[in-house]
Amino acid sequence: MKSSVTKAFRKQLEQLPTDIQELAEKAYTLWRQDAYHRSL
Repeated sequence: MKSSVTKAFRKQLEQLPTDIQELAEKAYTLWRQDAYHRSL
């Protein structure tokens, strides 16, 4: 499965609190490993 992000997405992501950014990174990593994981 392919994914891509826009500059606007990156900009908005950077504006989020650090702990939320970390949660997003963990979820993205999990999605890359198993896009159908039940926690997603």
